[in-house]
Amino acid sequence: LIFELRSHQMSVELNWFPEQSETITFNDETNVTLYRICQEALNNIAKYAQATKVVLNFHFDEQIELSISDNGIGFKQEDTLKGFGLRGMRERVQALGGEFSITSTPKYSEQIKSGTQLHVRLPQI
Repeated sequence: LIFELRSHQMSVELNWFPEQSETITFNDETNVTLYRICQEALNNIAKYAQATKVVLNFHFDEQIELSISDNGIGFKQEDTLKGFGLRGMRERVQALGGEFSITSTPKYSEQIKSGTQLHVRLPQI
């Protein structure tokens, strides 16, 4: 997924906290949920955001936290209700007892920073 974004001339930053968490394993349902959320979010960024930078942060502690942000053109908050992709991400997270949020600032002018931030919090199972 990340290589595909880089082929769109986007800078992609991937961060793991703590660093040794790259070796943590989860049950299949959590793995699939995290993968599908990343897949949908990154596909949306590639298709619509016109972003030049994407940052993915994974934080593993008592909970699993994933945040994905971009510096793209953003969208109106009411547009989050229209797409099946965002709804599907929210439903996947809620099915595991987690929390899902997405905020976006549309690009109105060069002086206002735009972009989208997605945040997922899942219980460690």
